Amino acid sequence: MQRVSAKHSLKWRILFYMPIPIVLALFGTYRIGYAVNDWQTWYVENVFTGDRVDVSEEDADSALDSCAIAYESSNYTIYEAAGGLRHYVFHNVKSAGTPGEEIGYWLVGISQIVLTTLWIIGCLFVGGYIYYKREMEHSIKILLHSAEQITNNCLDFQMEKAKPNELGLVCDAFEKMRDSLSHTSQENFRILEERRRLNAAFAHDMRNPVTVLKGYADLLERYIPEQRISQEKELEIISMVQKQVLRLENYTKKMSELQRLEDIRPSCKTVEYRELLSLLTNTAKLLNEGVIVRTEEPFGKELSEKEKMTDFVCIDSELVLEVLENLLSNASVYTKDRIVLKIIRREHELELRVEDNGGGFSPEALRMAGSPFYREESGKNGEHFGLGLYICKLICQKCDGRLLPENGPDGVGGVVTAVFSLGGSRQYTDAASND
Repeated sequence: MQRVSAKHSLKWRILFYMPIPIVLALFGTYRIGYAVNDWQTWYVENVFTGDRVDVSEEDADSALDSCAIAYESSNYTIYEAAGGLRHYVFHNVKSAGTPGEEIGYWLVGISQIVLTTLWIIGCLFVGGYIYYKREMEHSIKILLHSAEQITNNCLDFQMEKAKPNELGLVCDAFEKMRDSLSHTSQENFRILEERRRLNAAFAHDMRNPVTVLKGYADLLERYIPEQRISQEKELEIISMVQKQVLRLENYTKKMSELQRLEDIRPSCKTVEYRELLSLLTNTAKLLNEGVIVRTEEPFGKELSEKEKMTDFVCIDSELVLEVLENLLSNASVYTKDRIVLKIIRREHELELRVEDNGGGFSPEALRMAGSPFYREESGKNGEHFGLGLYICKLICQKCDGRLLPENGPDGVGGVVTAVFSLGGSRQYTDAASND
């Protein structure tokens, strides 16, 4: 716990201010005593007309023989003792005061006590006021202002520096509390913003699998009543629907466990490359019937049917589909009438390259591509929320890849390339497959 030095402590600093009320009280008491004595003299000389003695002359001669006579008249004599104290001796009963005048004289005498008490109280108040103004007022104002700001949920302020006393420690504690509340508020805001982005991304990505399922449902609804589809093809479509449903379940589970999009973790599995290629192609066609799909064989060489059957890659196919669907959805918004999907298999990477013949990316769009909620206003409709490229960029980075937006030749159309690492891909031989 931080301590205050004796030099700045409030309980010791008060000793520095105590001489002020003490000096004022002594000086005032001295002046009040003299004033009341003068008032008593005036009262005796001008008011007393009674018939009773104050002190007999015999008693006065013995008691006041050391006092000098200050005033003498036919009615009374004033003796002044050392220190200025005066005694009045009346010479006959007719010169003593009446009961009413005695009360008045008593009130004049008691006024010294009353005035002295009031003066001392006033001196203490003045000393305390000076002490408060110099040692406490500024710190208290800082605390009150800070409390008001915090009550109004305004935390982006800096508390002034107070004196290094006990109230200064309270101000320091208040500042630490404000800073802690500010960081907590910012963290809560960040969490809410992450949750908003996560919910928006979830809603955004749910549309694509639903579109695929609708496409499969339309195929079945269109061809089954007319018996224009073979049972084998029907079972294949049903199998694809089941895969999409399973994918939706996995995606929903994965998103429900996330606190923010950045927490996405790829779940790589070994899949047959031909099956992955077929899944990507069919999904692209269902999302956009007019998309042109082109593929390049692994490592730039032609493979035999046997090699194709034994070619496996290790990748999170669900995340790859998410990226593909977002790229195609994004291209559909900005293209004129042509979209080309290139699926390129390299030794350690898989590339999805989506090209359109729209207006291309503006310089600002190229700079901001991949930023959450950024979108250009040249799309065909207002349903594009600017999350597609952001999600793609995030997924590619999580898969040790990258997202490369650019313009086509001569600035015509946009081109977005998503690259995924295939660090776990392997070529399986017939023997390995049999094992």
